[in-house]
This record gives sequence, structure tokens and C-alpha cells, in this order.
Amino acid sequence: MEKTDHHLLVGHGATRFARLMGHPDHDPRTPERVTVWNQLKQELRCGKTGPDFRFWKRISKWQKAYGLFDTVGACAIDSRGRFAVATSTGGIWMKLPGRVGDSPIPGAGTCANRYGAISMTGHGEGVMRLCLGRHAVDLMKRLPCQAALDATAKYALKHGVECGIIGVDAKGRLGGAHSAKWMQLGMAAGR
Repeated sequence: MEKTDHHLLVGHGATRFARLMGHPDHDPRTPERVTVWNQLKQELRCGKTGPDFRFWKRISKWQKAYGLFDTVGACAIDSRGRFAVATSTGGIWMKLPGRVGDSPIPGAGTCANRYGAISMTGHGEGVMRLCLGRHAVDLMKRLPCQAALDATAKYALKHGVECGIIGVDAKGRLGGAHSAKWMQLGMAAGR
């Protein structure tokens, strides 16, 4: 992207650009994801779900049964105080083609500044609407990491956004919080 003035490309334009830049064609779908996708489509065709959240309850059961919680985030600070942050996600199920979630959006699902770094998971549209990543790292200017993340999760909950967040602040303090019912996280400190 450094060869253009653009910040984000999606869909066919992104594919064409990638080929022009020499990146080979590939199919990111795994057999397991295709199987679950086909099961979802069949469920919808059979009319077993509706707009009253039964659909999402089913998805939640499948996620628990098959371990499909697939967002992975990492935040780090080195001995010179430089941050690194990355977020990888498969996105939400049944999304429209071309949908861009919060993970690749700086200030949303992934963010770092001189005060801290965060990685998030959750309902991407809500995370983007509230700029929750930026909110969290800006709070680290005056709050320890855990307090900043707790405040961010509380803010998200107040606005009906389910999310989870991990982070590290400029003093190397780690933290994790969530507005969703639960979130798995792990932390490590040291060399």
C-alpha cells in the first residue's frame, strides 16, 4: 500500500492490486470453515432460525462446540519502549462480501500510540463506531493499562457493544478486559 495514496482496498480492486504487486492467487478457506459455512446455509434454508437472535444463539453453540473463536491479538513493548500490536480475525459469520471489520482499522480493533497498544475482538461495527482502540490507548496517558481497559469495556457495554480487549502501556503494565460474557486471554512478561 505504500506505493499508493490509499489506506484500504477491499474486494475485486484489492485482488487486482495484489496481483499487480506480484502476490499469487490463493484460497484462504479451510475445509473446516467451508463445512461450517455450508451447515449455516442449510440451517438458514430450513427456516430453523429467525431474526429474533435464535440465529446468533445457534452460532454461539457451534462456536463453543467447534472452538471457532478465532480472533488472535498480541501486544508487546520492547526494552526501548517501542510497541508492536497485531490482530488476526476470521470475521463474523454470514457477513456481506467486501465487509471490513475492526481488526485492520487503526484506532478500532488495533491501535498503538506513545501511551500504549491494544488488540480487540468483538462486534466490529460497534468497535469501529466508538473507535474503542483509540479510546483505550488515549486513556493510558493518565491511567494504568488495566484501568484504561476496564474503562473502555465499561464504555462499550454502556453503548451495547460486546468486545474483549488486551493491552500494554508505556510502563510495561499488561491488562485485559471485556464487555462480553467471557474472554480468554493470556499474558507473559519478561524476556
